[in-house]
Amino acid sequence: MEPASHITEQISVFPGIIFAEVSPLIIPLILIVLLILIAVVLLHPLNTTILTLLKTLIHRKIKGKMGLTPSDLVDTINDLVVTDTTVEEQQLMKGVARFSDIEVKDIMRSRMDITAVEINQSFDNLIQTVISSGYSRIPIYDGTIDQVRGIVYAKDLLPYIRSFEEKEWQRLIRKAWFIPENMQISDLLHEFQEKKTHIAIIVDEFGGTAGLVTMEDVLEEIVGEIKDEYDTDTEDMIYHKLGEYDYLFEAKATLNDFCKITGVDDDTFDNLPGDPDTLAGLILELAGRIPEAGYEVKFHNLHFTVESVDKRRIRRIRIILPDLTINEE
Repeated sequence: MEPASHITEQISVFPGIIFAEVSPLIIPLILIVLLILIAVVLLHPLNTTILTLLKTLIHRKIKGKMGLTPSDLVDTINDLVVTDTTVEEQQLMKGVARFSDIEVKDIMRSRMDITAVEINQSFDNLIQTVISSGYSRIPIYDGTIDQVRGIVYAKDLLPYIRSFEEKEWQRLIRKAWFIPENMQISDLLHEFQEKKTHIAIIVDEFGGTAGLVTMEDVLEEIVGEIKDEYDTDTEDMIYHKLGEYDYLFEAKATLNDFCKITGVDDDTFDNLPGDPDTLAGLILELAGRIPEAGYEVKFHNLHFTVESVDKRRIRRIRIILPDLTINEE
């Protein structure tokens, strides 16, 4: 391993070279990459990887690109033969590279999956919801989920478990923070830090509730899934791998998660007119109707089969990836 002073010297020239070659929009992303890589270098022998990544990015710029984008960074990392890094470290770098190119609608929990409590419910019902869900923050709505009045924090309820009067818990409701669907998660993370909050309600273009997003959801886009002591192996399981190229997904899974899990190109679903965010939305867009169980459709060599439908909602979708489809043909 090279001396630490030599590593520091090489890292110190990184911003000066890159900033001259990239557009101003990508500079904040490079700063994030730099900070993480400095931390990783102190713990792991990633010096060679950093230099190789740097040389490759500069080479791509010299070959004629007008500006480096998050997609360029991901492509560069994918093209590198990295022998001194683990799979987790490579995924970390890819997560950082994609970070500024993701909108909150790509990672949100949809309105159908929000655990919330109606404002007129009893204190006992509120406590039971907190216990059964395991969530530390519960949205409170008035009438319908489109009328979110605020957020109740589980920690605020603890002092009143034994003595709280039923009609008084509403005074513990904290103000909710509302954000648009198309907000970039890089901006959202900054706002989370500024506002010192960990949850936001996402509204659609009509002012209705589209979903919610948490600080954990944002961080997982960089570091991968975060498990705590309350999570179980089966909780929120959105897919099962049936074979090497064969998957069974919950229809509520986002296209962003689907691409991360299967390795399908992020750009595959970019040009659909309806701009779907979930697998269910994709199938509805392709079918033009609510399909029945057994409905099959192919898109970009991906083979989709609707496995189950509950009333007007698609529940599970089986997806066969291109390699298996080609082999079978």
